[in-house]
Amino acid sequence: MTEPAQLAHAAAEFAARNSLTVIPAAPHHDAGPEVVIEPKALDLPGFLTLAAQLGGGMLYLETSRFNPDDEDDSGDDELPEHLLKRKGQACCVTVAFAANGLVHFWESDADWYQEWLAHEFVSSRSPAQRERDEPARPSDEERARLAGELVDKLLADPEFRAAKQRGERLRYAKAAIPADTHDWIR
Repeated sequence: MTEPAQLAHAAAEFAARNSLTVIPAAPHHDAGPEVVIEPKALDLPGFLTLAAQLGGGMLYLETSRFNPDDEDDSGDDELPEHLLKRKGQACCVTVAFAANGLVHFWESDADWYQEWLAHEFVSSRSPAQRERDEPARPSDEERARLAGELVDKLLADPEFRAAKQRGERLRYAKAAIPADTHDWIR
């Protein structure tokens, strides 16, 4: 998967080539009629082509930077080293345009950022909860299959996709994943 910084750069270059005004912000979700176009359904070049054709000469472009200190109660002492090195890097990109009273969103998160969200979810449980509820560790194949099912279910949920802020997504994910789900799958 392409990193958010590269996607944002590609969107800015497209906007410059096509005389689109870049607005360095993104509209808020749930502020009116909207549609979220998933990267699986339409890649960024396809979305940008739609923006050039329908977007009235404007393109909203916002890149979020990874700062775990700003998120819920995360502690850097628990954060894996390879994620600590990501501080300050682009973790999410949102591209949007408005057409006919409808805001069209295209968003992408870095794979490592999704890993951090999963880490935050697991570490939010107390050690006693984890120890008490911990069944035997699933095999790698079973873990990949079950985690994939949970991810697909979560990404298919329009409420999760509509959550604008990372903290909102994390809270929604925590509520949506069954409590008895093994930590290695979360």
